[in-house]
Amino acid sequence: MIGGVVNFIANNDVILAFYISHDEDYQEYRPINLLFYEIFRWAISNNYSVFDFGIFTVNEEPNMGLAKFKEKFGTSGIFRDTLDYHF
Repeated sequence: MIGGVVNFIANNDVILAFYISHDEDYQEYRPINLLFYEIFRWAISNNYSVFDFGIFTVNEEPNMGLAKFKEKFGTSGIFRDTLDYHF
C-alpha cells in the first residue's frame, strides 16, 4: 500500500478525515491527492456537503507543511480549543 485515508461519517452532511498516511518512497505519484479526489467524488455523489480535513497539528504544535497541503484543496485552517479530562 502506498497511501491510505480513514474517514468517518460524522452526520448526514459531514465526512471527517481522521487518519492520513502514505509511503514516502512513492510520494512522486501523489497517492493522497488521488485518494482525496476519489473521496470527494464519492461524497458528492452521496450528497455530503462538508469534508473536514481534520487537524494539522503534531503534539499540539502546528504542522505548517500539512496545513499548506490541505489548503491547496481550497480549505482554510482554524485552531480549535480542546478539552481534556484526566481520570
